[in-house]
Amino acid sequence: MYDELVKRLRTMADWVGINFFEESENVRTNLSEAADAIEKLTAKVESLQFFADNISKLPDCNTCLKQKICVFVPKCGEYSRINCPVWLGQPPKEG
Repeated sequence: MYDELVKRLRTMADWVGINFFEESENVRTNLSEAADAIEKLTAKVESLQFFADNISKLPDCNTCLKQKICVFVPKCGEYSRINCPVWLGQPPKEG
């Protein structure tokens, strides 16, 4: 079945004037390059996801008790300080 398909493709390529082996090698090379690029992008996305998850766990201005009086509180549209040295959190609850 596979051999028959390859034979037909070669015949059709000959009719059109295409070098079958050269074209199939180009396709293999392009697929290999695409697979490498996808691997690199996947690793980059995983790295960025890990970074974002860790950053979102850090304290910021939105969870600070000094939010009303702090000079570092961002104005509307500005970025919140992450892991701020003057951050003050909730006192521990006594159980």
